[in-house]
Amino acid sequence: MLNDVFTWVFFCECILKIIGLGPNNYFRDNFNLFDSIVVAVSLVDYALNKSISPEDLAGATDVL
Repeated sequence: MLNDVFTWVFFCECILKIIGLGPNNYFRDNFNLFDSIVVAVSLVDYALNKSISPEDLAGATDVL
């Protein structure tokens, strides 16, 4: 649950910085670019965890 909270906090931070700095200035900074990539990967992880049941995930890891 803590991972979900941090994902949404950093997502909100990212959105607020894009609004405050403007998209061009935000993505010019390499740290902001890295931050947005981490947030995007975290959102994908969040979506996958919410859409895949634990039983399906356990079966997929047994194959590996």
